Amino acid sequence: MAPRYPELPLLMGHSGLWTSGFAPAAEAAARCPNLVLETCGSRMTARHLLRLVAETGAERIAFGSDAVFLDLRVGLGRVLLAGLDEANRAQILHGTMDRLLKGLR
Repeated sequence: MAPRYPELPLLMGHSGLWTSGFAPAAEAAARCPNLVLETCGSRMTARHLLRLVAETGAERIAFGSDAVFLDLRVGLGRVLLAGLDEANRAQILHGTMDRLLKGLR
């Protein structure tokens, strides 16, 4: 959908979900500037998150928790304990979504 609607920001929930899906998700984000990856999901680890940040940039990643189904502490801890610098951590936790929501006004 992202190539068909390049003016529309699209959020890819779970960023590919499975460990085999993270690299294709990063490749899709590289091809489509309007695609934003999201961090929720039980398969995402800090290592996967660091790789996605390195490949796509923190400004293309938004925090998500799947809090209705998964413990919020796990999703938040994944970001807080991933070894990200403060700027990238802040970008993921609120900066990317803030930018996306302000664009909807």
